Amino acid sequence: MIRRKYGFLPTSEKGLSAENFVGIIVIVAFVALLAYNMGSGTTPQTPPEATQYAVKDDCTKVDTICLIHKYAAKNGVELETALRIATCESQLGLYKYNKSGSTAKGVYQFIDSTWEYTGGGDVLDDEQNIQRFMQFYSTHPEWWECK
Repeated sequence: MIRRKYGFLPTSEKGLSAENFVGIIVIVAFVALLAYNMGSGTTPQTPPEATQYAVKDDCTKVDTICLIHKYAAKNGVELETALRIATCESQLGLYKYNKSGSTAKGVYQFIDSTWEYTGGGDVLDDEQNIQRFMQFYSTHPEWWECK
């Protein structure tokens, strides 16, 4: 009878046995899944490039991170919080439409009724969406699932 150590069969002269190979694949998959879950957690990490921007007033409409810096500074919203929520809600504007069936749209995923309540406009315009978030987050943080 072949003795097992740590659940693996001894290797043969021809290399790994099929059982050992499957065991190794299972362990690698488990470690990868564990690392992924530990790295992502429930709160997305702030992208490293987000912390390298200086606050400036001449942001372009496509520079989401710059706009977040600009309006966070003007409205007294903590920058890390604003970046974390934008990353969680839409990956900093990469996914502007909610695919779960909700009417949420834009960088900060405003639902239609909330957007209209706060003044309307173009919810898909990054600058308007970011500015509106900064105006209302401090008084209504419960409007956002991401924290």
